[in-house]
Amino acid sequence: MKRVVVAGVCLCLLALCACGQGETLEEILTTALFTTEMITTTIAPIIAVFDPGDVAPYADELERIIREYVNSDFMHYTVYDIDGNGTPELLLGVNDYHNNIFIHDIFTINNGIAVQLGIDFEYDGSPMPGFLFGNGVIRSDFDYVYQEYYRIVDGKREWQAQLDPYRTTKIIPVTKDEFIQAQKEIEGEGETIKLDWKPWKEYENRPGPEYDAIAGYVEYDVSRESALDRVEYYYAFWDIDGNGVDELLLDRKVLGCLNGTDDVHFYACYAAAENGFAVRQHIGDSTEPLLILNNGTIKMISKNYHGGLRYDYYRGESGEFRQITLWENGPYRSYYTKTISLTKDEFEYAQKEIEGNGQTIVLDWKPLVEYGR
Repeated sequence: MKRVVVAGVCLCLLALCACGQGETLEEILTTALFTTEMITTTIAPIIAVFDPGDVAPYADELERIIREYVNSDFMHYTVYDIDGNGTPELLLGVNDYHNNIFIHDIFTINNGIAVQLGIDFEYDGSPMPGFLFGNGVIRSDFDYVYQEYYRIVDGKREWQAQLDPYRTTKIIPVTKDEFIQAQKEIEGEGETIKLDWKPWKEYENRPGPEYDAIAGYVEYDVSRESALDRVEYYYAFWDIDGNGVDELLLDRKVLGCLNGTDDVHFYACYAAAENGFAVRQHIGDSTEPLLILNNGTIKMISKNYHGGLRYDYYRGESGEFRQITLWENGPYRSYYTKTISLTKDEFEYAQKEIEGNGQTIVLDWKPLVEYGR
């Protein structure tokens, strides 16, 4: 069996333990603590065999679907015990445009009654890929982008995680206590650093050619927006990531509302790159002020569209910034969630960890029109 050793800050392992147990988030954000073995061999899929006797508990539900679903003539069905509790689940499938059968819906038995799990397997009316894995995990590829993971627990769906292969992030549910503990571990004492802000127009002694591109960018914005008497820029220097090289921080006064000169807020961060030019760091969203905590963590607070608060934290590592986001009543399937930015290797490991190394279930689909025949 071939194995690959992946070294690094394996933030994805946070899903396996509650915050405050073992290494803290503070340590995980700042040091390379883990060496994780990632199995790269492919496990053969499980071939499911359809058993007509397992359909009996869902007879009424199938008859209702045949009566009420407009496109029931094009649907398929099968049964499979996803959670391994001895009671098979009913799965409905639909054809995509290439005659592949995608999972459309899943029913299970709860207190003797067939209930719909309510997992989304379509987007904007189009079927999306859905997968079953040998470890009991259900995956729905929302809009072909987000990978949503579920389990069946006590006859109900339970959201496990979301993976985003484009942003290489992992989102997991946390309890309220874990949420509070994570904040304490990340923020430390929570005290902020007071920066020495100066007006940009007084910035005459530039530190070197690496910031020329930034000067041009800011001066363009200053000339464009100051003509409307709307914006005044301020700058400060601070070594956020602790690599011995100061980052250039920018702030602005908009419509007389000062974000920076008396406070520690900033909205943009630039760092010198190896090619001699300054590079804007992917920190914040340019709309909410950022704060530097005394433990080196950058913090941003914003409101999400569900009415809760979003806490974004960034920590510099060798000139790059890693991110953890804590959501309160966020746009996910748990009241408290945590978003973790991953490297490519960490993302691949997280995917294999959730999917049980990718052992899929090949279902034995039957046309719904043949039910009862």
